[in-house]
Amino acid sequence: MLKSLSLALLLSLSFCLYTVDSHCQEWAYIGHSKMPGESNFYIFTLAKKGPGPDELLITQKHVFSIPQKLGKGSTYNSVLISRSLYCNERLISTDKAVFSNGIGSVVGRYENKNSTKLFEKIDSGKEIDLFLIKKYCTGEQLKK
Repeated sequence: MLKSLSLALLLSLSFCLYTVDSHCQEWAYIGHSKMPGESNFYIFTLAKKGPGPDELLITQKHVFSIPQKLGKGSTYNSVLISRSLYCNERLISTDKAVFSNGIGSVVGRYENKNSTKLFEKIDSGKEIDLFLIKKYCTGEQLKK
């Protein structure tokens, strides 16, 4: 437990030291997770107001304790995910994901290249999405 908290603190500080756009104070550590037989991963988020009245732009960073493999065989240690969240409708989309190795080189990408975002309903099977909606959406937004 102490080791997990120490790693989370170290990773939080590294976001402050190495961010280009000076948002270090806004990154939030939201926890860690472990799938059976897999590595721990630590989850950080950054949120800002989107162009729509109810839209939030969420950036998630997952940092893995053990390198992961992409389908092409490349290994990565972290993934930076850009998402859009609509609180009133309880909808979220994944707009872009960038996979990086331990030295910061990009080893893979996903980008929604459609002209419209692909939104999914947030339900009980999506624990991280449920956490995001609880963290960033006010009670009044969720009642509408």
